[in-house]
Amino acid sequence: MTKVKLGDYVSLQTHKVDNITAVNTSYVSTENLQPNKNGVLFPAASVPSSGKVNFYGVGDILVSNIRPYFKKIWMAINPGTHSSDVLNFRTKSPKLTQEYLYIVLESDSFFDYVTLTSKGTKMPRGDKDAIMDFEFSLPSLNVQQKLSNTIMTLERKILMSKRVNDNLSAIVEMSFQKILISQSMQEPIPLSKLFITKSGFAFKSKDWSDTGSPVVKIKDINGKTIDTNRLSCVENVQTLTKASQFHVSGGETVIALTGATTGKIGVIPNSLDGYINQRVGLTTPVNPDIHRSLIWGVFLQSDVINGLIGLADGSAQANLSPTAINNFEIAIATKFIPEFQMITDPLFELYMANLSEIRILTNLRDELLTELLS
Repeated sequence: MTKVKLGDYVSLQTHKVDNITAVNTSYVSTENLQPNKNGVLFPAASVPSSGKVNFYGVGDILVSNIRPYFKKIWMAINPGTHSSDVLNFRTKSPKLTQEYLYIVLESDSFFDYVTLTSKGTKMPRGDKDAIMDFEFSLPSLNVQQKLSNTIMTLERKILMSKRVNDNLSAIVEMSFQKILISQSMQEPIPLSKLFITKSGFAFKSKDWSDTGSPVVKIKDINGKTIDTNRLSCVENVQTLTKASQFHVSGGETVIALTGATTGKIGVIPNSLDGYINQRVGLTTPVNPDIHRSLIWGVFLQSDVINGLIGLADGSAQANLSPTAINNFEIAIATKFIPEFQMITDPLFELYMANLSEIRILTNLRDELLTELLS
């Protein structure tokens, strides 16, 4: 199959418009582009208030040019604006479809190449000249359509499962408020009456290896679940034995205790059999009557998360202690906990099943990308 250079068939779009057109519902930056090919999250936290901004149209492919190893990419479904640290790719040849270009750019081989040729160490940026020298296979238009349809069908299924989980989260959040908060029999209780939070095991630098049992670090918590694509591993059996209290096998809710991600939560997927690293809070029910759906429901409450973040201390970076979480009080009608759990347990199980499906489909997509583009 013919190998061609990206720059011969693709151009980087640099059309600029007034900043007044930048709105948070369509502004794309390196901050709201999601790692590991998970698209974009709107609304953006902020938009430029002066100068010009870059424009993108429907079908344009936006790729973060900072720390390319995070693999941030999105094919636009609406027009909007983007930051200068986001590259906008568009085919300029009738021999290359935009859809096939998308699967080329989301392949690991492309991101590995951009990472290898990037400039800088602390915050590497892709070298635009080197990027346009990237070589890829260019089949016939008919084959391009078949390959891109296969990959994008998988991506639509992944997106659908994610949307279902977002809806499940919203239902559980509202059920918590209706059943446990909007009642006249509320009583303030510390979270330690429901579950205990403890910081994970303090693995040492010498413990890390390329193979072994996966370990969840702060960077792996994405606000909904755990990003399993870049998990660190520990192989030493003696060390893992010492860390046995921090073993997880799926369904546990964890919370980031340090840094900019403080307060971010994630549910451990069933497919993950591993351990929790220090500065990640692991929650454990105080008794069998407290179900994991209740713990999840607690952390879905914005008032709880905001309250916990407010308790974080530290001048250089935020630090939230497990003790602060355990002592944090929440006013709920404890009498109705069984009712809440009866309603939300099945929803939590469906959420977990969808997490497993998302991981399977994502792995299949990445394997197919490698196979089809090789």
